[in-house]
Amino acid sequence: MSSDVCCSSEKKKTDLDLFIEMGESPEIDGYELESINVVDYDEEDKVEFSTSTGTANSNQKSKFDTEFRLVRYRYAGNPNPEREFCQRMMSAGKIYRREDIDLMGEKNVNPGFGMHPFPNKPYSIWKHKGGGLLSATFTGGTCKHYWEKLTYKKKDIKIDVKSPISIDEAVKNRANGIAGIAPHEI
Repeated sequence: MSSDVCCSSEKKKTDLDLFIEMGESPEIDGYELESINVVDYDEEDKVEFSTSTGTANSNQKSKFDTEFRLVRYRYAGNPNPEREFCQRMMSAGKIYRREDIDLMGEKNVNPGFGMHPFPNKPYSIWKHKGGGLLSATFTGGTCKHYWEKLTYKKKDIKIDVKSPISIDEAVKNRANGIAGIAPHEI
């Protein structure tokens, strides 16, 4: 007697599985890591940003990418987290486009940790990370993890220091002088 029914031991992928798979390796061909900073939400919110409905795709450019730089985000914090979402995000060690993080906030990637009284509804992974007890008392949730902003620059690019873009960057990011003494203002 043969059976046409096939039993699969492969479990269905969760929204969290799909989100983690979407991430990229922190090693990006043709780019080198320029800086890592904890996300400053006040600064990030100044940048005009809107998500569109659709499918997340880490192979696309981010709205924040330029000709010579890429911007990605990494889940960071306690390397020994307690919750499954945080454990999986930390162990994945991947980086994500902002668009993908925002789109995942529309899915239930971390069931049980949404806003009270609906803990199984999706919530902003960007703002609340691993969530946990989102309520009037804990508006930011109880998760202690955070997003880091990673800026990559294209390798082997010679920048024209006389270009208006380079001059503008130099004004915004003034160098400190020898031994940390700020140079005199011009």
